[in-house]
Amino acid sequence: MHVSTMNRILGAALVTGLLLTAGCAAQRAFHTAEEEAHRENWDQAVLQYSKAKAMDPGNERYDIALTRAKLNVDIEVDGGIKTDNVGEVVAAGANVIVSGSGIFGTPDYKKTIGQMRANIRKAAGAKA
Repeated sequence: MHVSTMNRILGAALVTGLLLTAGCAAQRAFHTAEEEAHRENWDQAVLQYSKAKAMDPGNERYDIALTRAKLNVDIEVDGGIKTDNVGEVVAAGANVIVSGSGIFGTPDYKKTIGQMRANIRKAAGAKA
């Protein structure tokens, strides 16, 4: 057998091996994502589905699972949240709000929280 023929055979075997390894890794990431989704650990599920999709971009099953998991992820905003912008943050898609100085830096915590709740309700109603 010629050296060039041997090189082609070895090259084809190497490529095949790499493709099989990538497929196995994608399946492992997908399986891990499924386990995390079952536990409702959506952040980890999205991460693992994203890995599987990156390794096997044409796999429609991975695309659907990733989209499904993303619908369950909380969007948390922490920092700079005050009564005058909390509605805008909620309208932009946040569903978890953390406000430290926006509440505790005001003289009347109860009043501030009440204003924030009203602004959140108003923004959430506008989205519907």
